[in-house]
Amino acid sequence: MRCWLPTYAVLFRRLGIGPKASLLWAAAGIFCTPNWYYGTSTFDDILGAAAVVLAVAIALGCRERHPGAGAVAAGLALGLAFNCKQPLGIFILPVLAALYDPAAGWRSHWKRLATVRALLAAGVAVYEGYTWYKFPPGSTVEHAGLQKDPIWSSDPVIALVALLISPAAGVFFYNPPLLLCVRGVRSWHRSQRFFCLSLGAAIAVFVLFICSLTFFKGDPAWGSRYLTPVFAVLWIMAPTGFLLMRRRVAVALLAVGLLVQVSALAIDPYRLYLKNGSLMPPELYFHPAMSHLINRPGEIAEVLSAGGNKSLYYERPYRTTFPLIIVLDSSGKVCSGGRDSYQIDSDRLIDSLRPWWASLRRVDARARPIDIPKSATLLLLLAVAGSMLMITGVRGGRPLASAG
Repeated sequence: MRCWLPTYAVLFRRLGIGPKASLLWAAAGIFCTPNWYYGTSTFDDILGAAAVVLAVAIALGCRERHPGAGAVAAGLALGLAFNCKQPLGIFILPVLAALYDPAAGWRSHWKRLATVRALLAAGVAVYEGYTWYKFPPGSTVEHAGLQKDPIWSSDPVIALVALLISPAAGVFFYNPPLLLCVRGVRSWHRSQRFFCLSLGAAIAVFVLFICSLTFFKGDPAWGSRYLTPVFAVLWIMAPTGFLLMRRRVAVALLAVGLLVQVSALAIDPYRLYLKNGSLMPPELYFHPAMSHLINRPGEIAEVLSAGGNKSLYYERPYRTTFPLIIVLDSSGKVCSGGRDSYQIDSDRLIDSLRPWWASLRRVDARARPIDIPKSATLLLLLAVAGSMLMITGVRGGRPLASAG
């Protein structure tokens, strides 16, 4: 998350937005969208999303100035994105389109495109090489038998509908400011048509792949976790959408988005799964009991009304295990697993407001997963470095000749 603020800020400045507005839009891209929630998690989606945004931002920003260096940096970022999640390699399409400059000759274009493709291929080679090192040939023969649940869905259409409008995974419910991005696409399409078409194709392929999975939502998660990279890269169009919308509506979308993300951070997401179970059939994502967004106000009220000793949250936090998947039938009843089937050492782990990492000071030093003073120092240095990058980037840099 800390690398996104300067990335967004510098890109917005290059797109012709003023310095202060660039900083504000960069911050909104984090705190008003699911990027904030997943920036505090250990899921790999946030790192992959950051790599994709970095690749696209570099390609757009370096297209007219330093295109060779831009191609190298964008290619490296794409290689990192592939190592985070292989389907993210499809975003090479908008990166190549962003590097395309009609004023340059074909020879220059060929070098840029070849550089990006070669570096992405290098990232794939690193991934395959590491996989071969960790799992030498013949060592994974028994792995196929360990997979009990199906991976591929027989009906991706239901998954797509669930990701669009279901209360448990609907993208506009868990990321209301996404409407700003959708509104801004039309303006971007007029001035950056090739880029928009390529970005749309990459998003379509990526979403189709996600919808083909039985676990397309990314449980346990807040909203549609696997679509975090899509939300992140579309944010570059949010400022344009803001200008095209009625001011009150646009501000309301940002405010609601901020409220949704604060709600996401308030309670551990496992609480809902321990109460109602997780699920596999996509139809059940339309059940209100399976929606974090619908249940979150009640969960917060329950925790606040309990008034328990918050220090009990840390009784035995690292010995507690959670049910990751509980299969429900069409009526919503548990088919397998269930709360009694899992070891729950401390119910207080989910009966408290979700703490920030700094609250680990209450845990015995030997049980902490991090060194708090060192971590605080590192975070402070990153904040200072990121602030300097943002201020330097938005003050300098010539806006692009054409932008959305």
